[in-house]
Amino acid sequence: MSNVNMRFGGVSLSHNPKTLKIIRSKNIASFNLSDGQNRFSHAAEGISKISGTGELYGENCFQTYEKLLRASCKYVPYVLSVPELGVFFAVLSDLSINAEPKSNFLSVAFTFRIVDGDNNCEKIFPQRYYFPQANENLWDVSYKTGINIEKLTELNPDIKDIRELDIENGVRLY
Repeated sequence: MSNVNMRFGGVSLSHNPKTLKIIRSKNIASFNLSDGQNRFSHAAEGISKISGTGELYGENCFQTYEKLLRASCKYVPYVLSVPELGVFFAVLSDLSINAEPKSNFLSVAFTFRIVDGDNNCEKIFPQRYYFPQANENLWDVSYKTGINIEKLTELNPDIKDIRELDIENGVRLY
């Protein structure tokens, strides 16, 4: 994995994931032929669940855990960004502490369920959002993505100062 942080619902999960398990699913469609036989066809394939372990470090690790726990109780889809895997709408279905909490350290296990088009949410592809690093501004995003600054400001009306970006939220690219 790269050094890009895993993110969920605006919360940056630094040092994550430590381990990762990806469950892929296939939706199979069947249809009846005029001769009375059933035929099966592959309809769709995609990631349905992402689970793993990780670690929360630092003075705010307990607050980060509480934010994630609140998100898991709502069972509402948020943006999940996993380095080198992509960006999805997902719900945090399971969150637990794996070991005895220590000062400024929590070992956690998580399971995200990917929400697909059948639930009236669209899948977000990796190029739809750019997640800035510390000290990047909208000019940097424009340079890296090839999208002019005027288009980026139009797509992101919540960005008040193009010189300062909130690294917890992605910059919409289209």
